[in-house]
Amino acid sequence: MWTDFNGGNEQAMKIAEYQVNDFKLIRNPDSSSFKPADTLPLHSRYIKELMKWLETDLTGPRVAISHHAPVINPHTQFTGSPLTPAFTSLDMLEIIKKYQPALWVYGHTHECDDQMIGSTRIISNQLGYPSYFGGFDCAGFDEQGKLVDI
Repeated sequence: MWTDFNGGNEQAMKIAEYQVNDFKLIRNPDSSSFKPADTLPLHSRYIKELMKWLETDLTGPRVAISHHAPVINPHTQFTGSPLTPAFTSLDMLEIIKKYQPALWVYGHTHECDDQMIGSTRIISNQLGYPSYFGGFDCAGFDEQGKLVDI
């Protein structure tokens, strides 16, 4: 899942293009630079497939795994940052509240997270980048891994 940049917010996309490594390192199949605007149709396609899957009559708990965060970590250092739209999406909260998958695991933010939204557990166990002060971004990283009962 890619972000929707708060519904395609131009300012957020301009900031992300220069400050998020994904847009410096990732290339499109034709070798052109991957731009923030390229994520919007990818996000829309993901949401359509996710909704189809969530509405399918399956038995057992549902687990979603994505690179980007489905919702912002309430304890993030990025609250109010102009970069926040580069790693989370506005439309996911309502989807989680409506369909309540048992578990959602994500990455990308370089922060650890373990929160509940309704009956959905949202977790992330990321080491992150090396810190200038020693260690890594996520002080809560569990190097032994995260075991989860569903």
